[in-house]
Amino acid sequence: MQQIDVAGLNVDLGVLANQLGGSDEAAQLAAARIFQLATAAGQAGPQAAQLTDQILALSANAVALNPGLGDLGQVAEGLTTALARGGRFAAGYGLSLNAAEIEARALADTGKATAAELTLVERSTAGAALALERLGPEGVAGNVAAGIDNVRAQFGAVREEIGNLLEAAGGPILDPLLGVIRTGVPLVGSLAEVFGELLAGALPLA
Repeated sequence: MQQIDVAGLNVDLGVLANQLGGSDEAAQLAAARIFQLATAAGQAGPQAAQLTDQILALSANAVALNPGLGDLGQVAEGLTTALARGGRFAAGYGLSLNAAEIEARALADTGKATAAELTLVERSTAGAALALERLGPEGVAGNVAAGIDNVRAQFGAVREEIGNLLEAAGGPILDPLLGVIRTGVPLVGSLAEVFGELLAGALPLA
């Protein structure tokens, strides 16, 4: 499992994705793709790993502020390009960056003479650094913590409501569903598993 240790966060990537209501597998896949993109562009392993962590931290920040953006992994892949472009692309993830300042930072960091020489990864690296400097570790960590609390509150409310409805309905078919709800395990995947067992005849229908 990948550990995210940047911007005030120190958490396993899969755990973070789940806490924000997303898929740990999608987050791990996105992390691998970002790392591969960075190394293919010439970044050394430690630098590519740092960029990956930074993009994931900024993605968690974005999802925490606006869950409607989607899954953490999905957001991370889109944010990689948005950080390189700035403007309205970055604004869609709650970041205020413009292309000129991203280019200026990338040129300063790489020592290249013109913006035309910059790669997407170099621009993304500069954009991520600028975004994290502005948010600060307290900002990112605070936003993510608030987003996790919001997901937990929403899950708790849904679990309670469904539990009340199922208990009122009663019947053997509802027992496995009640077990899922009472234990507090991720609801969607567990319910899908239970219904799969019902369809396969492994559980009684009545």
